Amino acid sequence: MLEQTHQLYRNQGRADINRREIRAIQGRDGKLHYVKREGFDYEGCMRGGRSVAVEAKEAMDRLPINDRGLKQHQLQALLLRGRLGGAAAVIWMVSRNEVYLLDYHFLEYFYNNVYNKPGSRGKPIKSIPLKMAREKGTQVMKNGLVDYLDHLYGQ
Repeated sequence: MLEQTHQLYRNQGRADINRREIRAIQGRDGKLHYVKREGFDYEGCMRGGRSVAVEAKEAMDRLPINDRGLKQHQLQALLLRGRLGGAAAVIWMVSRNEVYLLDYHFLEYFYNNVYNKPGSRGKPIKSIPLKMAREKGTQVMKNGLVDYLDHLYGQ
């Protein structure tokens, strides 16, 4: 779905955002090995020259901050990109009809005020709850298309 969205943004002259490729190299054993991609799923720039970094995730009721979800180094890199003036966000697909933009301000709030703090049961919070995304994130699924770019301009 994001490929469709990014093609539309290119056609409209609003942004050029591309998926970062995963490279495969042939090992000595003759098998293909995939080189771990550092950074984000999508990078580019929007009209005016501002850089864009987007990490895309799928999860049902919570988005974990761990190796299976949003990785700690990705969260840190998105926060740095936002502090430096770039547009940084996570696109969280809960279902085909429910997709949230968690922009830099959301991520900064979560990291500084919620992440690793004791939750209601006393355990440190290590994931973004869907309830928080619904309350503080932005629903970006419109007419079957993920449309998030306008929400990054004001970031």
